[in-house]
Amino acid sequence: MDTIRFKKIDGTFIEVEKSLIKKSISAELIFHNAENYEQARSLWNGMIDKSPSMLVRVTSTQDVQDTVNFAHTHGILLAIISPVKP
Repeated sequence: MDTIRFKKIDGTFIEVEKSLIKKSISAELIFHNAENYEQARSLWNGMIDKSPSMLVRVTSTQDVQDTVNFAHTHGILLAIISPVKP
């Protein structure tokens, strides 16, 4: 079973199968073991050095809704950022 460990709102952790995540979120998912994780994470975090369980590269309102709904359903902590465009 291929799972991802997420921190929940109550401070505990939950293991979620990657297949369930992929069924729930249609946007690009970047997991810890992905080749582009460190590059995507550094762009995501800027000056803050955190290592989220997963990054979601959204391209539509539906992607955002799917991601928020997934986090809400599982009680997972979620941070949303939007890149600044010049």
